[in-house]
Amino acid sequence: MLRLLRLFVEVCAFILENSADGEEKEQVICNFVGYGRTLLEVLISYVGPDHVDVGRARFDVAEGITSLLSQKRGKLSGLGGFSNVVEAGKYEMVCRREYERVKKLYE
Repeated sequence: MLRLLRLFVEVCAFILENSADGEEKEQVICNFVGYGRTLLEVLISYVGPDHVDVGRARFDVAEGITSLLSQKRGKLSGLGGFSNVVEAGKYEMVCRREYERVKKLYE
C-alpha cells in the first residue's frame, strides 16, 4: 500500500512539473495533497513519526498545500480534503514544523 500511495504522489508531481495548467493543475494539486496526507498517515502508523520518510512526506504535503492555497485564491471548494483555508493553513504549518524537527534528528 505504501508503494502505491507513493506512486500516486509521484505521478501527481510529474504531471505538475510537465503538463498541468489551469483547472487541471488545481485538480492534480488536490489529488497530490489528498494522496500525500493518506501516505503520511500510513507511514506514521508503520514506521513512526520520527522516520526520514515521514519527514519527506510532511514536506511534500506542506508544499502541496502551499501550491493549493495559492491556486485557490480564497475559494473553499476542493481543498484536498480540508473543509476551509484556515484548516489547510494550520495543517501546513504543523507539517512544516514536524518536517524541521525530523530533519534535525538526522543532521
